[in-house]
Amino acid sequence: MIFAIYPLNGDASSYVVAYAAIIVLGISFSLVPAALWPSVPKLVENRYLGSAYSVIFWIQNIGLWLFPMLIGKVLDNSNPQIVQGLADGTITPEYAAVSYDYTAPLVLLASLVVAALFIGFLLKVVDKKKGIGLDEPNVKQA
Repeated sequence: MIFAIYPLNGDASSYVVAYAAIIVLGISFSLVPAALWPSVPKLVENRYLGSAYSVIFWIQNIGLWLFPMLIGKVLDNSNPQIVQGLADGTITPEYAAVSYDYTAPLVLLASLVVAALFIGFLLKVVDKKKGIGLDEPNVKQA
């Protein structure tokens, strides 16, 4: 949401905020797989483990294929004047690239974060109720 609400006005502080947000985003994208992959053996029987990992990769690849198209549609629908200008040739692609209002696609992505946070809390509740032990280490010292 920082990219959607914080103005990039060319001064040094706005670039510091933008770079800090990119770094935090990269760290968070690294932590998700670090938490997800070790929990799979606790949730799936060993004989289905390879299939479970392949389904996870499959779903991630569908997301990598689908979400750029979805974001492009949201961007086009939230900026019809730029799309029309590109279609009739009154706006160049270079001008359009810096003229789009990216707020709607960023709000879409932020809503996915809220949904993931809700699902994470739901997973914690299910883990506590069923005693799966997702917060415990996979290998225990004897």
